[in-house]
This record gives sequence, C-alpha cells and structure tokens, in this order.
Amino acid sequence: MNSTNAKSSLLVVLLIPALLVRAPVVRADDLVIRAGAVYTMTGEPLRPGAVLISNGKIVRVARSVSAPEGAQVIDLGSAALMPGMINGLARMGVVGGSAEFTSEITPDFPVLSSVDLNHRSFKTAVRDGITSVCLHPGSDNIVAGLSAVVKTAGDDLKQRIVKKDSGLLIIVGSEPAARNRRDVGPTGTIYSRLPTTRMGLVWVLRETMLKAKEDRPPELARLNDALDKKLPLYVESKNFYDLTTVLTLSEEFSFEPILFSADESFKVAEQLAGKKVSIILGPLSSASPGVGVAGGRGGRGGGVGESSWSKADVLHKAGIKFALSGEGMLPQARFAVRCGLPADAALSAVTRTPAEILGIDDRVGTIAAGRDADLVALSGEPLSLTTKIRWVMVDGVIRYEAKE
Repeated sequence: MNSTNAKSSLLVVLLIPALLVRAPVVRADDLVIRAGAVYTMTGEPLRPGAVLISNGKIVRVARSVSAPEGAQVIDLGSAALMPGMINGLARMGVVGGSAEFTSEITPDFPVLSSVDLNHRSFKTAVRDGITSVCLHPGSDNIVAGLSAVVKTAGDDLKQRIVKKDSGLLIIVGSEPAARNRRDVGPTGTIYSRLPTTRMGLVWVLRETMLKAKEDRPPELARLNDALDKKLPLYVESKNFYDLTTVLTLSEEFSFEPILFSADESFKVAEQLAGKKVSIILGPLSSASPGVGVAGGRGGRGGGVGESSWSKADVLHKAGIKFALSGEGMLPQARFAVRCGLPADAALSAVTRTPAEILGIDDRVGTIAAGRDADLVALSGEPLSLTTKIRWVMVDGVIRYEAKE
C-alpha cells in the first residue's frame, strides 16, 4: 500500500467516530416563534422573547433563540405571545343530557360519556383563545359525577383528554331540588325524587357522606375517594348561605373543596382565607351589583345571589387562590382589572392559576420548557381593550387564524 492510500484509509478511520456522534436531523415540525413580548406567566414578560417548539412541546424559552436547521420561523414583530387560556367552569359540547334524573346521587356518572368533542362550541372556544376546558356534569343532582379536562382542538380525540377524572362534582345549592316539585297543579311525574327543598338537599348530602365514610358501599367508592383526598372534590355553590354550608361540611368531613361559581364568595372571604380553599369564579358580569338574578329554568332554583364586580379583587386581597371563567376569558380578565384586580393577577387567573387549581400545571398554563405548545398570539398587550387575537395554537398546531 502506498503512502497516499494509507493516508486516505487513516482519514476514513478518523472520520467514522465523528459521523457516529453527528447531531440528529431536526424534524420538520420544529418551530421558533419570536415576539415583541412573551408572557411566560413564570415571571416578568420577556421583551423581546422567543419560543422553540418541537413535536408539540415547548423546548426552550428565552429572549433570543436560534432557529435549528430546517425549523420554521414565525416572527410576530412587536406583537405579544401568551399561554392558551383555561376555562375551568364549562359545560360545552354536552349532548343527550348532562344528568341522570332517576337518582340524585350519581358519583360514577362521567361527563365525558355525554360530550361531543367535535361540537362547534369547542371551535368557538379556540377562537377566543381558550385551549383547555374543565367540563362538568349538570347541576341537577346533588352528587353530579366526574368532571374532565380536555383540549379544545386536536385531530386525535383521545389525545385531547388532559385529565379524564379531574374531580368529583357535588352541588350545594337550590338546583337539585328545583325540578323535584311543582308549585301549582298536579305532579309532573309518577314519582317524587329527593330533595324537594334546600334543607332536604343538605340532609341528603350529609347522610350520603356519612354512609360513604362509615359503610363504604361500592356504589359510593368515588365519593369516598374524594373524602379521602384521593380525588379532588369540586363543589358548585353560589350564595352566601350555601358557601357557609360547604365550609361547615368541610370541617365535619375533613375535605378541602374546590369551589365553583361562588358568586357571593366576597361575603365569606375572611372565612375562606383561613381554609385550604381554591375557587373558580363564575363570570364576573353574570349579575348586576347588588341585584339577585335567578338563573336557568325561568327563574326556578337558579341559586344566583348578589354579585360584586370587584369580588375577584376582594379574593385577591384576602390571599385566596382563584381563577376566572367564562366563554370570553380575555374580556373577563380585562373586566376584573377595571374593577381593581392587578393586571398580573388577572392574567394569571386565566392561565397559570386555573391550571394549578385543576392539577394540570405540569402541561399547560405557562410558557416553559416541557409544557404543551398551547399559545395565543395577540396584536398587542393582552389586557388592552384594542388588542385582538391573531392566532391560537394547540399542541404546536395553529387551529385558528384571524382574517386580516
């Protein structure tokens, strides 16, 4: 072998290890988004900021991110980027009824069995920047059933489920009794279902909890899980007296409720502050200040009492963890700021805080490495009244884009 061939062979041998450790080929779905401001919800906004996404997950967040070879780049210019919003109090897409009326106690009723994930209401939610929702059974039963958290968009319906049984919902209010009696005329059914009064509701709920704790029957296994703190216990209540009833029951049975709606929670802020209670408020503008508004069924048993537009600020000042809810999350946050809530708390109340309350903050609610790429691109600052949504991304795919 001459010296030239020997050198060539040696060069090949030396190159083999380098070829073996060569960096993997970047996938075509890698994406870099650059924006004038990135609201990560883990600290102060990055101005400017950039996000690297791969395979539907956030890989890196920084003021500047170099685009890997082959990656797509979206430059938003001076526009803003924020996490997809989370509506923790939703009943969208439910078909065929959301409650089983033959029993007032249905702990095994899964709301997902009645949800059409292709329902147009999910498309509306995406258009509003909502990328995750917590769906709940109806409010007609005392122990209503199992809630679930889902994404509002996605090609694979199974993969859209974020948390199948996110919590067990019970209702402490007038709704479960509203259809069990007639004020005038003959009865509408051949049977009477308990309860027929609010007093009866509290009695049935307390007796059911006692039975679950003492006898542990299999049909109440999910209620036992909730009372044993193995499953979050959701409680939907609105009025002051219903909320105080929840606090009394929580002390008696040693559970930590997550409250939903809680219209008059501002009246019991001091009591709630000393408890391990989280709240997902109903829409702030659902009732005028100081006016009782009957909800649903033509005013029968709606259970909505006084509402205070500043209740979010009252809860914030009391140190109570709360989130906002509603079909339009950004308008809710803007409204809360107008009524005294600090801007950072308002943004958190539609992103990070609901994710923490629902136990899904390892996936959504912030812009951070390892989180799902659920993002909302905005024309300006999120809480500005003139800001509009440009596009909405769910799991790394843009599912809505506004027309110019």
